[in-house]
Amino acid sequence: MNNEKNKEVRKEKHKEGEKTFISEVQEFQRPEGYEDAFKKYYPQQK
Repeated sequence: MNNEKNKEVRKEKHKEGEKTFISEVQEFQRPEGYEDAFKKYYPQQK
């Protein structure tokens, strides 16, 4: 399954003293009705 359209990756530059490092932040967009589908398949979990 291809979730690339639901995923957003952005690089953030952090500066800590003399060191600079880049971290990738991934954000996943939940599809519509995700919670309802989850409750349907796992009714015992809250």
